[in-house]
Amino acid sequence: MSTVRQLLPWMVLAAATAGAAEHPCAAIPAPAERLACFDRAFPPRAAPATEPIAATRDFGFTSEEVRARSAKSTSTEAPRALAAVVRSLRRTSTGKFIATMENGQVWAQTEIDSKARLAAGSKVKLERGAFGSYLLVTPDGIGTKVRRVE
Repeated sequence: MSTVRQLLPWMVLAAATAGAAEHPCAAIPAPAERLACFDRAFPPRAAPATEPIAATRDFGFTSEEVRARSAKSTSTEAPRALAAVVRSLRRTSTGKFIATMENGQVWAQTEIDSKARLAAGSKVKLERGAFGSYLLVTPDGIGTKVRRVE
């Protein structure tokens, strides 16, 4: 059994590279021509469509809150994550932060995390979490739970 475990990675690697070596483009010696051949054989995927402005504007609100804020919604589906830059930051009496983003959104920290350090100008990522929660990921990669307040 241990011999099979030792050989398995090599067998997987050999199987993966066997298909690439058999492709006609692999036989072309000149790098530029070989690349052009592979680009023709496997064209690059189209760039993803940009997120609708309304979907970005409504990110962080529940569907009920979105309906309450506007009579009609042009977005079909909200994005899973959003990049933002912190414009200003203030602390509550309990030590949690309230961050205002450059796009006008305001996010409040819902639980204290002493490792989550932010400052004005920080580039953050806001991600959708489980059960309607949201996570703000700091430039250091530390995530802390937040909720959108504005």
